[in-house]
Amino acid sequence: MDADDSEYLSYLTSLHLADLKSEPAKLNSSSAQLTNVLITLCHTSYPTFLSAHQSVNTLSTSLNAFSSSLDALISVLPVVEQKAKGFLEEVKDVQAERKKMKVVVENLGRVEEIVGVGGVVEGCVRSGWYGEAVEVEMRIANLARKLDPDGRGVVWDVKAEVDQRIRSMVGDLLSGLRESGANKLPVLFKTVGFLRKMGVLDEEEIAQAFLSCRLSCLKRSLEDLDVERRTSGTFTPVTPSFQQSSVSGSGERYLKKYVDVWREGVYDLVSQFTTIFLERSAASSETTEFLHSLLTTYTTHLLSVLLGTLEVTLPTVQDPSALNSLLTQLTYCATSFSRIGLDFRWIIGGLFEDAVRAGVTKGFRDARDKFIHTVSSTSPTVLSISTSSTSATATGSSSTNEPSLDAVRLDTTNPPHVPPHILTSHKPTVIYANDLLTTLNGLRLLAPKNLYRELLTELDKSLDEAGAAFVDVITTTPLTISSSSSAYGLQGALSKEEPGEKGKRTRVYLGSLFVNVFVPFIRRALVEGVYGSEGEERENDWKSQLGFVRTWEDWLQSSTPPE
Repeated sequence: MDADDSEYLSYLTSLHLADLKSEPAKLNSSSAQLTNVLITLCHTSYPTFLSAHQSVNTLSTSLNAFSSSLDALISVLPVVEQKAKGFLEEVKDVQAERKKMKVVVENLGRVEEIVGVGGVVEGCVRSGWYGEAVEVEMRIANLARKLDPDGRGVVWDVKAEVDQRIRSMVGDLLSGLRESGANKLPVLFKTVGFLRKMGVLDEEEIAQAFLSCRLSCLKRSLEDLDVERRTSGTFTPVTPSFQQSSVSGSGERYLKKYVDVWREGVYDLVSQFTTIFLERSAASSETTEFLHSLLTTYTTHLLSVLLGTLEVTLPTVQDPSALNSLLTQLTYCATSFSRIGLDFRWIIGGLFEDAVRAGVTKGFRDARDKFIHTVSSTSPTVLSISTSSTSATATGSSSTNEPSLDAVRLDTTNPPHVPPHILTSHKPTVIYANDLLTTLNGLRLLAPKNLYRELLTELDKSLDEAGAAFVDVITTTPLTISSSSSAYGLQGALSKEEPGEKGKRTRVYLGSLFVNVFVPFIRRALVEGVYGSEGEERENDWKSQLGFVRTWEDWLQSSTPPE
């Protein structure tokens, strides 16, 4: 029994008896109505039923054919799948290349920019836009690491090209440090900043390169001075001498310029290096210690360069006032450098002492050689005396034509730098005195205390050799007395040789003039006039040191000249 039957039975059981009896009639009526309706429907809609029946038959046939085709398709699907997989494998590389090309096409503008980065960096380097070049290099490096970590793509080739341009920029920056025009702190600081930012060199290497380049710049400036001095045609190396020269000394001008250029260059180098490297808080203690030692090494080398130049050039400075000026200039220079720990005052003193020693010694020896040559001449005029000079100082002489021995004494009450007038009675002696006084006057401008004994010994040596030659001449050579009234007594006519006692008196006069007036005056001029050491040299001391004095005194005792 289906559900409809069960439902209808339930309906029947719920009816009253009267309704139940009338139910068959209702059913017949309903059946008749349905039959009429069905007949009407069939009559009116039979084409539709025929079409539906035909469609059902056709559908059944089609389903059977579809089932057969589907079975055939299912049977060939594994083969198709295998062919599709093989095709995919064959076009995989093509798809990858197509994908890359698609990406390239979509980013063609950016690719062109990346490929042209090398030219951009080169243009920046040529134009001096180093900051922009460094920024581009950093961006291409980051892009290469991001896009191609393996380092095998085109972007790494572009990076290699950029790195080559950057290396050329490093050379340009280092060359810029050597230029004399790049001596301003902001320019140098900016250049070193570029080198640090590029990361090509570490801090110690940058510091070494900086000092080396700036040292090359300073050396070139100093060499330019040397070239200027040599090409000017005014410099001629001379033997050191403390006698005044009428020729302007190019050695003095050269040294003054040299010291100025050296002072400015070294001070700039030290101050710039300190500001750029030593004042950076980021540097480690080990690096800072190395930088300090590096700076000390370079400054010591520069100081040796200055001292070497002074050692070579100072002997060519002939003017003692120029030496004094140079010493003052160098003293101020050394004092200013003491603030940075480069005080070299204790070194230059010895160099100037050597220059003074050489100049004064040369002056003493030249004057000695000149005097010896003069008195050794065969001309009788060089050993004549002026009677006008001797008579002007004579006291108690019987005749004004005879030299007086009483006046041949040095008056120690006179200033030590004022020559006795009696020296004018003998021209070679007064010329010798003038030559020595010229040297001593130069020494007064710069008289190192340490050289006092040494110069006095050298003077005594020169006087001893000159005196020995002079005593030998005046004790063995016939002398004449000039009758001229000239102040120096050598321009007038000479008398004939004076024989006998008068000739002995003349010899005694000339020897006494040299021993008792000239020698003590010259020694006093050095001892008191230059060094102010009055009373330190007793007469017996120096006389015992000069051998010609003993020779002269021995001759006096053997000759016994008349009064």
